[in-house]
Amino acid sequence: KIKTPLEMTVSAVRAIGAETNGGPAFHRWIAQMGEGLFMAQPPTGYPDTADHWVNTGALLERMNFALALSGNRIPGARVDLSRLGIEERAVNSANASQVVDKYVTLLLRGQISAQTRATIDKSINDQLLAKTDTGAPAIDSARIVGLILGSPEFQRQ
Repeated sequence: KIKTPLEMTVSAVRAIGAETNGGPAFHRWIAQMGEGLFMAQPPTGYPDTADHWVNTGALLERMNFALALSGNRIPGARVDLSRLGIEERAVNSANASQVVDKYVTLLLRGQISAQTRATIDKSINDQLLAKTDTGAPAIDSARIVGLILGSPEFQRQ
């Protein structure tokens, strides 16, 4: 089973210790993922099956939500990743793998597929290469957290 959009947003907030006022900006994210609050037409509510929640657009919205939440880009929601007990904020090529390992252990209890790990590593390495070419500082660990929260493993109930 896959988490509904409401379950996904709530579990992401809880997993990283974010605080939210549950305001309109937060509700918009849930609606963009397909589960507008109090908008289900049948009296039984929204379907509880994965085929209703799994499509390209919905999965992209889930990833965008995860990145926005971890990057403090949702009005009314704040997260302090240092409270997770991981000191590294700036990730560079020397510590990227270790930082990913720490967050995977913390957020997914180490349960990640080889394909998901390869995708996260590729995304981080591509960004690090782009930052090195432009002379910009290393990427923020919030990006890693967002990628993990948007992963298929985090989406499962």
